[in-house]
Amino acid sequence: SHLPAASALVKVRPHGVRVAQPGSLASQRTAGLLRKPMRGGFTIPEDMGRTAHMASAAEVCKSCGVDPKVGLSEEEVRERQETYGLNLLPSKKRVPLWKRFIAQFDDKMVKILLAAAGISVVFAATSEDEEDHSYVEPAVIVSILLLNAAIGVWQESNAEKAIDALSSYNPDHAKVLRWGSVQIVEAKELVPGDIVEVSVGDKVPADLRIIAMQSTTLSAEQAALT
Repeated sequence: SHLPAASALVKVRPHGVRVAQPGSLASQRTAGLLRKPMRGGFTIPEDMGRTAHMASAAEVCKSCGVDPKVGLSEEEVRERQETYGLNLLPSKKRVPLWKRFIAQFDDKMVKILLAAAGISVVFAATSEDEEDHSYVEPAVIVSILLLNAAIGVWQESNAEKAIDALSSYNPDHAKVLRWGSVQIVEAKELVPGDIVEVSVGDKVPADLRIIAMQSTTLSAEQAALT
């Protein structure tokens, strides 16, 4: 069994393990970061985040430059934090509502409809028939486009709120094996190659590859994804 490929490694502890899907993933950073060499010339393979589940535990540990019985040293952790940064989802700058609204009109079909409405207005303005109702058609088109833009902005805002709510599921701390001893650290301080221990009820703090299980069963609670 395995969880998605690795920004860290994992040992699973006692029975009936339940883990939540990760919210803060160091492996979601750009793949180019994995090309950065660390001191001593060691470099984690660029595709490790996508292929760890297809390799054996020993191969993954070797690729990440870590002894699964000892973990990383403090110096290695600092070095990898400098190279890969914190284990956090990249944050995007909020786009103002008015820019989102205008962006809804950046579509070929919408532009064609706006052009059609404009042409209809010109014909209506130049018409000599006082009973001509040519303004009705462009008014309907513009009203529909404005309503469509408002709905689009509303949907985007709801999506952002859902992402913000999902971030509340992120674990604050993680149990990690470093320099031969298990420590409790902030989840954002995990680095590629860390050996993480997950017990019953723990939230998974990063993308992990299972390298050892001390349980006969493993289940994952994925409600956060839906």
